[in-house]
Amino acid sequence: MPKRKLQTQALLLASLAILAAIIYLFNNEQSSIKPKDKAFAYNALYKINKISISNNDTSLTLNNESGNNWIVNNHYPANDQSVKALQSVLSRLEAVAPLANINRAQTTKNLFNKGTRVDLYQHNQPSKTYYFYYDTASNQTYSSLGNKDAIFTLKIKAADVRNVVQYFNTSVGYWKDNHIFKLPPEQIQVIQLQYPDNPEQSFTINNTQQPPELYDHQGKKIENVNIEKINNYFYYYSAVKYSEIINPANYRVLSPFVTIQVIHNNDTTGLQLFRKPTNHAHQPYDLNQLLGKTHYEYCLLKYVEIDPLVQKLNYFVKK
Repeated sequence: MPKRKLQTQALLLASLAILAAIIYLFNNEQSSIKPKDKAFAYNALYKINKISISNNDTSLTLNNESGNNWIVNNHYPANDQSVKALQSVLSRLEAVAPLANINRAQTTKNLFNKGTRVDLYQHNQPSKTYYFYYDTASNQTYSSLGNKDAIFTLKIKAADVRNVVQYFNTSVGYWKDNHIFKLPPEQIQVIQLQYPDNPEQSFTINNTQQPPELYDHQGKKIENVNIEKINNYFYYYSAVKYSEIINPANYRVLSPFVTIQVIHNNDTTGLQLFRKPTNHAHQPYDLNQLLGKTHYEYCLLKYVEIDPLVQKLNYFVKK
């Protein structure tokens, strides 16, 4: 047999041997991955009553003890849209491919040491744990269900999203409902506005009586009232939001110019409003924004959001 033909056959046999070794190693690696290690989608969402999200810097919990309303860090009402988006993502998580051997050690380290951990609970008992890490260089999200030998690139089914980690935010502001008042008129029992510098313009509206009753700052009932204006006024409390949470240390917080208290469903929501000072002598106060203080924190509010609420007693009195 010619020497060149022998060399060709030897090269072919060597290539086949290498290919067989690669296939063997790949199949062996695949066979070591159990089906449960790549079962990322979570379909029993209705059973989840707690979600814990943490990374190296911060942690956050979402609780739903009542079965209706989610609470952030056992304190703040949660934003329904953010929670629903998270639930949708959890139900559509899908493993794309196992982590390649290239940079495997570094990716594994990043995933478990620098990534985001998400724990799901049913009846306050651990149900499932995820680890997520988004690699900007490869534009891929890597994930594991706790097995360091079973790491996958991840996607959201039917969505062109590479950075899955963005849905598992540890910022309270991302999850918190930014409504201050979200009350249908029938839930409002009493509204009271107090003006410290103009007490004669303070008022109380009692909505437990029909028609509603109006009282001045001394508790005297006002007889000559515009019922249509009072009924319309209740609707202003259906969707009042703040713009952002602030640190009061960064602002010159003055005395409140008005305090609002609303009793609803035998609960009370309060809001103090402050004018926001500027650095301009010709315009000492911001005309677009106000400072507010709720039961929980200080916030910024837009005048257009809050102005309809800031009425005075004379507004409801028939001329």
